[in-house]
Amino acid sequence: MITTISFANGLDPDAMFLSNFENYIETLILFLIFNSLLIKREYFTIERMIKINTFFHLLLFVNTGLVLIEMFTPYADYFLELYVKNDAEGYRTATNSMGRYMGVFNLPMESGMAYSMGLLTWLYNFTQKKNKKIILEFLLFLAILIGGIASVSKVFLMVGAILFVAVFFMIGSIRNKLIFLFVGIFSLSTLVPLLTGGWRGFRILESQFIKITTNFSIDNITAGRLGSGSGIYSWVLNQDILALIFGNGFTQAGLLHLDSEYMQILYQGGVISLCLYLAILIKLFIRCVSIDSKFYKERILMFSILLLGAITAIGGPMIFMNRVRIFFFIQLFFIYKLTHMVFVRIKTKETAINEPSDGSVITV
Repeated sequence: MITTISFANGLDPDAMFLSNFENYIETLILFLIFNSLLIKREYFTIERMIKINTFFHLLLFVNTGLVLIEMFTPYADYFLELYVKNDAEGYRTATNSMGRYMGVFNLPMESGMAYSMGLLTWLYNFTQKKNKKIILEFLLFLAILIGGIASVSKVFLMVGAILFVAVFFMIGSIRNKLIFLFVGIFSLSTLVPLLTGGWRGFRILESQFIKITTNFSIDNITAGRLGSGSGIYSWVLNQDILALIFGNGFTQAGLLHLDSEYMQILYQGGVISLCLYLAILIKLFIRCVSIDSKFYKERILMFSILLLGAITAIGGPMIFMNRVRIFFFIQLFFIYKLTHMVFVRIKTKETAINEPSDGSVITV
Protein backbone atom coordinates (compact mmCIF):
# COMPACT_ATOMS: atom_id res chain seq x y z
CA MET A 1 0.00 0.00 0.00
CA ILE A 2 2.67 2.48 1.00
CA THR A 3 4.87 1.50 -1.97
CA THR A 4 1.96 2.10 -4.34
CA ILE A 5 1.32 5.52 -2.82
CA SER A 6 5.02 6.34 -3.17
CA PHE A 7 4.94 5.77 -6.93
CA ALA A 8 1.55 7.49 -7.25
CA ASN A 9 3.00 10.61 -5.61
CA GLY A 10 5.93 10.57 -8.03
CA LEU A 11 8.68 9.98 -5.48
CA ASP A 12 12.12 9.34 -6.90
CA PRO A 13 13.53 5.86 -6.15
CA ASP A 14 16.65 7.33 -4.57
CA ALA A 15 18.71 5.91 -1.70
CA MET A 16 16.19 7.10 0.93
CA PHE A 17 13.32 5.52 -1.00
CA LEU A 18 15.15 2.18 -1.32
CA SER A 19 16.11 2.28 2.35
CA ASN A 20 12.50 2.75 3.42
CA PHE A 21 11.32 0.05 1.02
CA GLU A 22 13.91 -2.36 2.42
CA ASN A 23 12.65 -1.73 5.95
CA TYR A 24 9.21 -2.94 4.93
CA ILE A 25 10.10 -5.81 2.59
CA GLU A 26 12.69 -7.30 4.97
CA THR A 27 10.00 -8.45 7.39
CA LEU A 28 8.14 -10.25 4.58
CA ILE A 29 11.37 -11.89 3.39
CA LEU A 30 12.05 -13.07 6.94
CA PHE A 31 8.72 -14.88 7.08
CA LEU A 32 9.18 -16.42 3.64
CA ILE A 33 12.58 -17.80 4.63
CA PHE A 34 11.17 -19.27 7.84
CA ASN A 35 8.27 -20.92 6.03
CA SER A 36 10.47 -22.43 3.34
CA LEU A 37 13.45 -23.59 5.41
CA LEU A 38 11.87 -24.44 8.75
CA ILE A 39 8.71 -26.11 7.56
CA LYS A 40 9.31 -29.41 9.34
CA ARG A 41 7.18 -29.80 12.43
CA GLU A 42 9.88 -31.59 14.41
CA TYR A 43 12.16 -28.55 14.13
CA PHE A 44 10.01 -26.54 16.51
CA THR A 45 10.74 -27.80 20.00
CA ILE A 46 10.98 -26.11 23.36
CA GLU A 47 14.61 -27.18 23.62
CA ARG A 48 15.48 -25.46 20.34
CA MET A 49 13.59 -22.36 21.39
CA ILE A 50 15.65 -22.24 24.58
CA LYS A 51 18.82 -22.41 22.47
CA ILE A 52 17.64 -19.56 20.22
CA ASN A 53 16.84 -17.45 23.28
CA THR A 54 20.25 -18.22 24.80
CA PHE A 55 21.95 -17.07 21.60
CA PHE A 56 20.02 -13.79 21.86
CA HIS A 57 21.09 -13.43 25.50
CA LEU A 58 24.73 -13.99 24.56
CA LEU A 59 24.48 -11.22 21.96
CA LEU A 60 23.07 -8.90 24.63
CA PHE A 61 25.88 -10.01 26.93
CA VAL A 62 28.43 -8.89 24.30
CA ASN A 63 26.58 -5.62 23.81
CA THR A 64 26.65 -4.97 27.55
CA GLY A 65 30.41 -5.50 27.38
CA LEU A 66 30.59 -2.71 24.79
CA VAL A 67 28.42 -0.55 27.05
CA LEU A 68 30.82 -1.04 29.97
CA ILE A 69 33.76 -0.13 27.74
CA GLU A 70 31.93 3.06 26.79
CA MET A 71 31.16 3.87 30.39
CA PHE A 72 34.45 3.14 32.11
CA THR A 73 37.26 3.33 29.54
CA PRO A 74 38.55 5.98 27.12
CA TYR A 75 38.64 3.53 24.21
CA ALA A 76 35.04 3.87 22.99
CA ASP A 77 35.97 6.42 20.31
CA TYR A 78 38.14 3.85 18.55
CA PHE A 79 35.26 1.50 17.77
CA LEU A 80 32.09 3.54 18.35
CA GLU A 81 31.95 4.74 14.77
CA LEU A 82 32.16 1.16 13.49
CA TYR A 83 28.69 0.21 14.70
CA VAL A 84 26.84 3.42 15.62
CA LYS A 85 25.15 5.16 12.72
CA ASN A 86 24.16 8.48 14.23
CA ASP A 87 27.42 9.53 15.86
CA ALA A 88 28.32 11.73 12.88
CA GLU A 89 25.04 13.61 13.37
CA GLY A 90 25.88 14.28 16.99
CA TYR A 91 22.94 12.35 18.40
CA ARG A 92 24.96 9.55 19.91
CA THR A 93 27.45 11.99 21.40
CA ALA A 94 24.55 13.86 23.00
CA THR A 95 23.04 10.73 24.55
CA ASN A 96 26.42 9.62 25.90
CA SER A 97 26.94 13.05 27.46
CA MET A 98 23.65 12.43 29.31
CA GLY A 99 24.96 9.15 30.66
CA ARG A 100 22.83 6.97 28.37
CA TYR A 101 24.86 4.09 26.87
CA MET A 102 23.45 1.66 24.33
CA GLY A 103 26.29 -0.26 22.67
CA VAL A 104 25.33 -1.19 19.11
CA PHE A 105 21.90 0.41 19.35
CA ASN A 106 21.24 3.91 18.10
CA LEU A 107 18.20 4.81 20.21
CA PRO A 108 17.31 4.30 23.89
CA MET A 109 13.93 2.97 22.74
CA GLU A 110 15.61 0.35 20.55
CA SER A 111 17.98 -0.68 23.33
CA GLY A 112 15.13 -0.78 25.83
CA MET A 113 13.06 -3.07 23.63
CA ALA A 114 16.00 -5.43 23.05
CA TYR A 115 16.81 -5.76 26.74
CA SER A 116 13.13 -6.05 27.67
CA MET A 117 12.82 -8.99 25.29
CA GLY A 118 16.00 -10.30 26.88
CA LEU A 119 14.39 -10.19 30.33
CA LEU A 120 11.22 -11.96 29.18
CA THR A 121 12.98 -14.70 27.21
CA TRP A 122 15.56 -15.18 29.98
CA LEU A 123 12.70 -15.76 32.41
CA TYR A 124 11.10 -18.26 30.03
CA ASN A 125 14.40 -20.14 29.71
CA PHE A 126 14.91 -20.08 33.46
CA THR A 127 11.52 -21.67 34.13
CA GLN A 128 11.89 -24.27 31.36
CA LYS A 129 15.46 -25.48 31.87
CA LYS A 130 15.70 -28.66 33.90
CA ASN A 131 19.42 -28.46 34.58
CA LYS A 132 20.34 -24.85 35.23
CA LYS A 133 23.86 -23.51 35.23
CA ILE A 134 23.28 -20.93 37.92
CA ILE A 135 26.52 -19.00 37.33
CA LEU A 136 25.79 -18.63 33.60
CA GLU A 137 22.18 -17.66 34.29
CA PHE A 138 23.30 -15.09 36.83
CA LEU A 139 25.84 -13.56 34.41
CA LEU A 140 23.29 -13.35 31.60
CA PHE A 141 20.66 -11.85 33.86
CA LEU A 142 23.12 -9.34 35.30
CA ALA A 143 24.27 -8.32 31.80
CA ILE A 144 20.66 -7.79 30.69
CA LEU A 145 19.94 -5.67 33.76
CA ILE A 146 23.06 -3.54 33.29
CA GLY A 147 22.41 -3.00 29.59
CA GLY A 148 18.77 -2.10 30.09
CA ILE A 149 19.41 0.29 32.96
CA ALA A 150 22.43 1.91 31.26
CA SER A 151 20.27 2.98 28.32
CA VAL A 152 17.89 4.82 30.71
CA SER A 153 15.04 3.69 28.47
CA LYS A 154 11.44 4.09 29.59
CA VAL A 155 10.61 1.04 27.49
CA PHE A 156 12.88 -1.07 29.69
CA LEU A 157 12.15 0.56 33.05
CA MET A 158 8.40 1.12 32.73
CA VAL A 159 7.31 -1.63 30.33
CA GLY A 160 9.87 -4.45 30.16
CA ALA A 161 10.61 -4.56 33.89
CA ILE A 162 6.91 -4.47 34.84
CA LEU A 163 6.06 -7.18 32.30
CA PHE A 164 8.97 -9.23 33.63
CA VAL A 165 7.60 -9.12 37.19
CA ALA A 166 4.05 -9.92 36.01
CA VAL A 167 5.18 -12.85 33.85
CA PHE A 168 7.41 -14.14 36.65
CA PHE A 169 4.46 -14.47 39.02
CA MET A 170 2.39 -16.19 36.32
CA ILE A 171 4.83 -18.84 35.09
CA GLY A 172 7.45 -19.20 37.82
CA SER A 173 7.31 -22.20 40.13
CA ILE A 174 7.93 -21.92 43.87
CA ARG A 175 11.43 -23.33 43.48
CA ASN A 176 12.22 -20.94 40.63
CA LYS A 177 10.85 -18.02 42.62
CA LEU A 178 13.14 -18.82 45.55
CA ILE A 179 16.18 -19.21 43.27
CA PHE A 180 15.34 -16.04 41.41
CA LEU A 181 14.82 -14.12 44.65
CA PHE A 182 18.40 -14.92 45.58
CA VAL A 183 19.73 -14.18 42.08
CA GLY A 184 17.73 -10.92 41.89
CA ILE A 185 18.88 -9.60 45.27
CA PHE A 186 22.49 -10.51 44.51
CA SER A 187 22.26 -8.88 41.06
CA LEU A 188 20.78 -5.65 42.38
CA SER A 189 23.35 -5.44 45.16
CA THR A 190 26.05 -5.84 42.51
CA LEU A 191 24.53 -3.03 40.44
CA VAL A 192 24.20 -0.52 43.30
CA PRO A 193 27.84 0.68 43.09
CA LEU A 194 27.42 1.22 39.34
CA LEU A 195 24.23 3.23 39.82
CA THR A 196 25.48 5.51 42.56
CA GLY A 197 29.12 5.90 41.55
CA GLY A 198 28.79 9.29 39.89
CA TRP A 199 26.99 7.94 36.81
CA ARG A 200 25.13 10.79 35.08
CA GLY A 201 22.40 8.43 33.92
CA PHE A 202 21.39 7.84 37.54
CA ARG A 203 20.49 11.52 37.81
CA ILE A 204 18.21 11.13 34.79
CA LEU A 205 16.55 8.10 36.39
CA GLU A 206 16.08 10.04 39.59
CA SER A 207 14.61 13.08 37.86
CA GLN A 208 12.26 10.94 35.76
CA PHE A 209 11.04 9.09 38.84
CA ILE A 210 10.43 12.33 40.72
CA LYS A 211 8.66 13.90 37.72
CA ILE A 212 6.33 10.94 37.24
CA THR A 213 5.52 10.40 40.92
CA THR A 214 4.93 14.07 41.69
CA ASN A 215 2.93 14.74 38.52
CA PHE A 216 1.53 11.48 37.19
CA SER A 217 0.42 12.31 33.65
CA ILE A 218 0.52 10.92 30.11
CA ASP A 219 2.84 13.78 29.20
CA ASN A 220 5.48 12.74 31.74
CA ILE A 221 5.13 8.99 31.24
CA THR A 222 5.58 9.19 27.46
CA ALA A 223 8.05 12.12 27.49
CA GLY A 224 5.52 14.30 25.67
CA ARG A 225 4.73 11.83 22.89
CA LEU A 226 1.06 11.48 23.86
CA GLY A 227 0.66 14.73 25.75
CA SER A 228 -0.78 18.04 24.72
CA GLY A 229 2.69 19.42 24.05
CA SER A 230 3.50 16.90 21.31
CA GLY A 231 3.60 18.33 17.81
CA ILE A 232 3.78 14.96 16.08
CA TYR A 233 0.08 14.18 16.08
CA SER A 234 -1.11 17.66 15.20
CA TRP A 235 1.44 17.82 12.36
CA VAL A 236 0.30 14.51 10.85
CA LEU A 237 -3.41 15.05 11.38
CA ASN A 238 -3.43 18.57 9.94
CA GLN A 239 -2.95 17.36 6.36
CA ASP A 240 -5.32 17.54 3.44
CA ILE A 241 -7.95 14.84 3.29
CA LEU A 242 -6.31 12.80 0.48
CA ALA A 243 -2.96 12.66 2.26
CA LEU A 244 -4.71 11.71 5.48
CA ILE A 245 -6.59 8.84 3.80
CA PHE A 246 -3.93 7.50 1.42
CA GLY A 247 -0.67 8.82 2.88
CA ASN A 248 2.44 10.38 1.36
CA GLY A 249 4.54 7.29 0.61
CA PHE A 250 8.18 6.72 1.52
CA THR A 251 9.02 10.26 2.52
CA GLN A 252 9.65 11.92 5.84
CA ALA A 253 10.34 15.41 4.54
CA GLY A 254 9.35 17.99 7.12
CA LEU A 255 8.59 15.42 9.82
CA LEU A 256 11.43 16.25 12.17
CA HIS A 257 10.45 14.15 15.18
CA LEU A 258 9.06 10.80 14.07
CA ASP A 259 8.64 9.33 17.55
CA SER A 260 5.69 7.02 16.95
CA GLU A 261 5.32 4.11 14.55
CA TYR A 262 1.56 4.61 14.52
CA MET A 263 2.04 8.15 13.27
CA GLN A 264 4.73 7.00 10.84
CA ILE A 265 2.31 4.53 9.25
CA LEU A 266 -0.46 7.14 9.23
CA TYR A 267 1.81 9.71 7.58
CA GLN A 268 3.28 7.35 4.98
CA GLY A 269 0.21 5.22 4.21
CA GLY A 270 -2.75 7.14 5.54
CA VAL A 271 -5.74 5.84 7.47
CA ILE A 272 -5.95 2.80 5.19
CA SER A 273 -2.44 1.59 6.05
CA LEU A 274 -2.88 2.39 9.73
CA CYS A 275 -6.00 0.20 9.80
CA LEU A 276 -4.04 -2.62 8.11
CA TYR A 277 -1.23 -2.17 10.64
CA LEU A 278 -3.64 -2.33 13.58
CA ALA A 279 -5.34 -5.36 12.00
CA ILE A 280 -1.97 -7.15 12.00
CA LEU A 281 -1.50 -6.46 15.71
CA ILE A 282 -5.07 -7.50 16.55
CA LYS A 283 -4.74 -10.73 14.56
CA LEU A 284 -1.49 -11.53 16.39
CA PHE A 285 -3.19 -11.05 19.76
CA ILE A 286 -6.08 -13.30 18.61
CA ARG A 287 -3.59 -15.97 17.55
CA CYS A 288 -1.95 -15.64 20.93
CA VAL A 289 -5.23 -16.21 22.78
CA SER A 290 -5.95 -19.28 20.63
CA ILE A 291 -2.84 -21.11 21.88
CA ASP A 292 -3.74 -24.33 23.67
CA SER A 293 -3.57 -24.30 27.46
CA LYS A 294 -0.88 -26.99 27.47
CA PHE A 295 1.43 -24.30 26.08
CA TYR A 296 0.58 -21.93 28.92
CA LYS A 297 4.10 -20.52 29.30
CA GLU A 298 4.47 -19.97 25.56
CA ARG A 299 1.12 -18.20 25.44
CA ILE A 300 2.12 -15.87 28.29
CA LEU A 301 5.49 -15.20 26.63
CA MET A 302 3.94 -14.43 23.25
CA PHE A 303 1.32 -12.14 24.79
CA SER A 304 3.94 -10.23 26.79
CA ILE A 305 6.21 -9.78 23.75
CA LEU A 306 3.26 -8.56 21.65
CA LEU A 307 2.24 -6.14 24.39
CA LEU A 308 5.83 -4.93 24.67
CA GLY A 309 5.92 -4.29 20.91
CA ALA A 310 2.55 -2.53 20.81
CA ILE A 311 3.53 -0.16 23.63
CA THR A 312 7.02 0.38 22.22
CA ALA A 313 5.45 1.47 18.92
CA ILE A 314 3.99 4.50 20.71
CA GLY A 315 7.49 5.88 21.22
CA GLY A 316 9.20 4.82 17.99
CA PRO A 317 9.47 2.34 15.13
CA MET A 318 8.94 -1.23 16.26
CA ILE A 319 8.04 -3.45 13.30
CA PHE A 320 9.65 -1.82 10.28
CA MET A 321 12.64 0.36 11.20
CA ASN A 322 14.00 -1.33 14.29
CA ARG A 323 16.88 -3.81 14.16
CA VAL A 324 15.47 -5.66 17.16
CA ARG A 325 12.46 -6.62 15.03
CA ILE A 326 14.45 -9.61 13.72
CA PHE A 327 14.36 -11.27 17.15
CA PHE A 328 10.87 -9.91 17.77
CA PHE A 329 9.53 -11.80 14.75
CA ILE A 330 11.70 -14.85 15.39
CA GLN A 331 10.02 -15.14 18.79
CA LEU A 332 6.49 -14.72 17.43
CA PHE A 333 7.09 -17.07 14.50
CA PHE A 334 8.71 -19.78 16.59
CA ILE A 335 6.06 -19.68 19.31
CA TYR A 336 3.30 -19.79 16.70
CA LYS A 337 4.83 -22.75 14.87
CA LEU A 338 5.50 -24.55 18.14
CA THR A 339 1.96 -24.17 19.42
CA HIS A 340 -0.26 -24.15 16.30
CA MET A 341 1.15 -26.93 14.10
CA VAL A 342 -0.83 -30.01 15.08
CA PHE A 343 -0.98 -33.67 14.15
CA VAL A 344 -4.18 -35.06 12.66
CA ARG A 345 -4.69 -38.83 12.70
CA ILE A 346 -6.39 -40.03 9.53
CA LYS A 347 -8.35 -43.29 9.71
CA THR A 348 -9.20 -45.13 6.50
CA LYS A 349 -11.08 -48.34 5.85
CA GLU A 350 -9.66 -49.18 2.46
CA THR A 351 -6.17 -48.79 1.04
CA ALA A 352 -5.85 -46.44 -1.91
CA ILE A 353 -2.90 -45.20 -3.88
CA ASN A 354 -0.77 -42.78 -1.83
CA GLU A 355 -3.10 -43.09 1.16
CA PRO A 356 -2.17 -44.56 4.55
CA SER A 357 -4.19 -47.55 5.65
CA ASP A 358 -2.88 -47.82 9.18
CA GLY A 359 -4.00 -44.50 10.56
CA SER A 360 -0.53 -42.95 10.28
CA VAL A 361 0.11 -39.38 11.30
CA ILE A 362 -0.10 -36.60 8.75
CA THR A 363 1.20 -33.12 9.51
CA VAL A 364 -1.01 -30.15 8.67
